[in-house]
Amino acid sequence: MVNLLKLTPTYKSLYYYIVLIGAGGNGGYTVQRLTKMMSAFSEVSSFLMIADPDTVEQKNILRQPFISSDIGLKKSEVLAKRYGGTYGLKLGSYPESYVESVEQIEKLFSLTDYRHKRTQLIQKVLIGAVDNVRP
Repeated sequence: MVNLLKLTPTYKSLYYYIVLIGAGGNGGYTVQRLTKMMSAFSEVSSFLMIADPDTVEQKNILRQPFISSDIGLKKSEVLAKRYGGTYGLKLGSYPESYVESVEQIEKLFSLTDYRHKRTQLIQKVLIGAVDNVRP
């Protein structure tokens, strides 16, 4: 694997802190593929935070990665539990509210304590997968 970021004697490796906004039609399938990749590249340290306050509805079952028993549950929590458990990954969820400001994005990048990673260069990654915009 080629690292595009230059590591120094202080930083021995990279730690990818990924925030995904949206867990519906786009985000749900992004979580599926991304967690599979995170599992395959287990030597790369990473954390995924899924942000979406929506709940699973009957209409979501046909076109999103949810099943009938998920109806009424928060999409971000369902996906974090399902794919974190499936692949043995650390995933977080933020079901509290829609992300509508830079301050909320900054908060999402601070919800997990990664300060102990002093020998790892923290690489923040933001993925927007919102498939409907509310006024």
